Amino acid sequence: MNAKKSISPKYFAVGIIVGLCSTFLVACSDSDADAKKVEKKAEVQPPKQSEAEKKFAALNQPRSIELPPLELADVSKYQDMLNPMTALQIYTAQHTWDETQDDVVDSVKNAIQVRTENPDLYKYGYEILTAQDAFRKKDLSDKIFAIVKDEAGKFGSNRLVKAIIPDHLAAYDFASKGFKVSSCMFSDKLEYSKEEMRNEASFKRASPTRCYYNPGPTDYKIGLTGGSKFFFDVPDEAQARKIEAARPTSNIVVYGYVKNIERETITDHFGPKRYVLVAPQRVDVVDTASGSVLLSKTL
Repeated sequence: MNAKKSISPKYFAVGIIVGLCSTFLVACSDSDADAKKVEKKAEVQPPKQSEAEKKFAALNQPRSIELPPLELADVSKYQDMLNPMTALQIYTAQHTWDETQDDVVDSVKNAIQVRTENPDLYKYGYEILTAQDAFRKKDLSDKIFAIVKDEAGKFGSNRLVKAIIPDHLAAYDFASKGFKVSSCMFSDKLEYSKEEMRNEASFKRASPTRCYYNPGPTDYKIGLTGGSKFFFDVPDEAQARKIEAARPTSNIVVYGYVKNIERETITDHFGPKRYVLVAPQRVDVVDTASGSVLLSKTL
């Protein structure tokens, strides 16, 4: 299944003043017995964020809810995270803030990727884009809104999800004696620093920010949170050599639970993007050529 990726920003760093104060007694001649002191030095304090900047940042923080953790379950309990309807179902069932009917309908207009999973949703969403009659538009809006609510009732309460990510391990790290996942889905970094964006060379060296899959309606995105914790320790280089050879034909299979539901906020108003963030419980590295599990790790 093809899925689109997007990148999303956020997070600031706060500087800390470090006072370096050291006093040394220096031996002198009998006529100069006074101790000499080393001057106290302090780092230059970075400019503080103004109150206006803090308020502006707060107005752009996403609306978010954190859901309770779930235990690792039998694999049969996990629904497909990359099904075109999964993010829509879970987000609609789990978010706690009010969204108007017009807002919800706008989020699924022209949702071409759901045409197989829910033909009526695709049909009505396409028709409302071209409808001119106000009453026809109202009727279509009511039908779309009812379908979205119905979809939420199907699997929206099941927060156990799995996904086959068509990406592979990064090259073997000889210093750390193991493998990390190369996919940006596993990054917990939310934005690039000013230093990383200083020039093209520094940007190329920077580790990637978190990316998201968009398998269904374009406003509903699926990502991982806590993915950077996964590192596969393989100290045995004989075993590592075999895994390294299989990397080009490997996929990553993630089992996890939905931990966060978020809604983009722009200057205290809802933006179009909705996020379903999954906390991985187990990650398997599967050789697609043989179907065998090369590595598996559970948090």
